[in-house]
Amino acid sequence: MLICDEAHKLKNPDSLQSRIICGLNPTYSIYLTGTPVANRPEDCWTMTNATCPNLLGRTFDDFYYTFAQRGGYTGKEIIGYKNLDEVKYRLARISMRRLRKDIMFDQVMRQQRDGQMAGKQLKSYNEMRDTLMSELLNDDGEWTAVKAKSSLTKILRLQQITSGYLSNTAGDAVWFDENWKLAELDEFIEEYLDDIGKLVIWSRFTPPILKLTERYEKYGSTCIYGAVKDEERTNRMYKFQENDNCRIMVAQILSASLGLGFQPATFAVFYDHWWSPSANKQAEDRIVGIKNPVPVTIISLITEGAIDERIKRILDLKLDWARGITGDSNDEVHLPKMDKNTLLYLLAKPEDAKKYEKTLEE
Repeated sequence: MLICDEAHKLKNPDSLQSRIICGLNPTYSIYLTGTPVANRPEDCWTMTNATCPNLLGRTFDDFYYTFAQRGGYTGKEIIGYKNLDEVKYRLARISMRRLRKDIMFDQVMRQQRDGQMAGKQLKSYNEMRDTLMSELLNDDGEWTAVKAKSSLTKILRLQQITSGYLSNTAGDAVWFDENWKLAELDEFIEEYLDDIGKLVIWSRFTPPILKLTERYEKYGSTCIYGAVKDEERTNRMYKFQENDNCRIMVAQILSASLGLGFQPATFAVFYDHWWSPSANKQAEDRIVGIKNPVPVTIISLITEGAIDERIKRILDLKLDWARGITGDSNDEVHLPKMDKNTLLYLLAKPEDAKKYEKTLEE
């Protein structure tokens, strides 16, 4: 018998890890994961095929033929999906799904703190947004996945600005003098840290992690991100868990959200978010666990009228369809497309966002 935890790591069937695990050919196998579907319906194909071959197609190509819509460059790009309710039905035949609410173990209080940009930060944001919007509106060519990825890379810089800086690499970040997120964090930590004991701050990007770790050094801050090696990561986790003088952990969402426990923290702040709801949820769950059977507070910092709000909206939609595919809800399954209208929605001025918002749900 093979029992495989954190099975969502096998979503790429061509990875070395997937080929090794799926090549063991046990008589019985059990795959465990809290996020069987992360960003795309095919995320669950590898572990499904290992436990019940051919259920979602014998190969990836078979899956795409039945459940994907092709188009874009050369007509071979995945531009959408179809028959997702059938995916949901087939998964239900071979899986058991248990949610925190089913075992009375979802003691999480979520808060959102909003703020506005000003000064050079606001000016830089508006200038970059208007440039990107103009490029998209003037692009009359065929819309392809390559174009979408290129646009998303540029849009990431807008998310950097809402977090208070611009950077090409982690070491050359230029920070704006006025930054409401830093001011909000400073006020929160000064007012509440003595009462809450330990705090986790999550970020997608490396520059805020380095900035915040240095900024809160007087609280014994430490950090975990991609460049921190395994042994040092373990030492820093132990320091945060056991040393009373280490009161703040600053962690990268994707690098530190798997297999680590950030107890005894009972508060976490998302300085910004990853563009995958499952990654954010994994990070959130790092401080919710059996070792921390008390209510946990999760705070998100959202810049008003900017891309932060739009990302949150798309993440909520992606979470809804992921829940639909796994059977966590009975709603009809619709997957938001990363098309031109969605990108225009991300870039739109607040007064124009509504006219693009409807396209997300169609």
